[in-house]
Amino acid sequence: MALEDKLENGSNSYESKLEQKLSKKSSIFKIALDTLLYSPVVAASAVMFGPAVTLSTAIPAIGYSIGSWIENKRKKIKTTWNRAKRELYTGNIMGHVDYALFSMPEILFKAYPSIFSTGSFGSMLATSLVFNPLLFIPVNIMYSAFFYLRDKVGFGRAFKGIFNGNISNYLKNTYQNVKQNLGKDTWNVFKYLFPLHFFQTHYLPKIAQNVPYLRDMPVAALRMTQSALVNNPMYRLIMGRQGKQADYNKPMSYAKNYAGAYA
Repeated sequence: MALEDKLENGSNSYESKLEQKLSKKSSIFKIALDTLLYSPVVAASAVMFGPAVTLSTAIPAIGYSIGSWIENKRKKIKTTWNRAKRELYTGNIMGHVDYALFSMPEILFKAYPSIFSTGSFGSMLATSLVFNPLLFIPVNIMYSAFFYLRDKVGFGRAFKGIFNGNISNYLKNTYQNVKQNLGKDTWNVFKYLFPLHFFQTHYLPKIAQNVPYLRDMPVAALRMTQSALVNNPMYRLIMGRQGKQADYNKPMSYAKNYAGAYA
């Protein structure tokens, strides 16, 4: 059997098993057990990055779950605990990236005050344009790669690939997938989220100064709080793999593009 046939058969088998697992109902005991088993990860994050950062990662976890629920609703797919859990874990992991990202405006203000901190509209616009789209390019790359490995390859299968020699193929597939969609993803994130990011960067911290409790929050966590109900669900829908299946199924040479092997 040709290599591409083996990879495609393996992918179809993985996705079939994944769908069965995601559609399976869970008891209250299973939910409690999953929560208990994940608690050491949260504890390790608190030790490594601090409680404020770890607590903030719960915000995108909620946002991604909402976005996934909307996406499933549109596709008439029932949202089970296994589906919600997957989004919660993903949001928690990617939340560390979000915290670093939403901390960047203050770094720009301090590093280059004559450009980004003059108070003029041009200065505000320059800061927002550096934030989105420029800083979002690596974020989009990480997000796309993470979701592709999660949904199309499987982290367990990728880990096994280190030992059975398939890891290079998995990584090539991931690279081609990210490369294929990066331009469109970056444009859509800019088109739909730039106004929200402009508000978050320049106006939200000023408004929070007049609100008890909010004024004491780290500015990155404050921006992430807005993202939970607005930005994150939109970002999850923009970057959702389900909406890109047509792109993967375009006829193409396997040698030139591995992405089709996991469509």
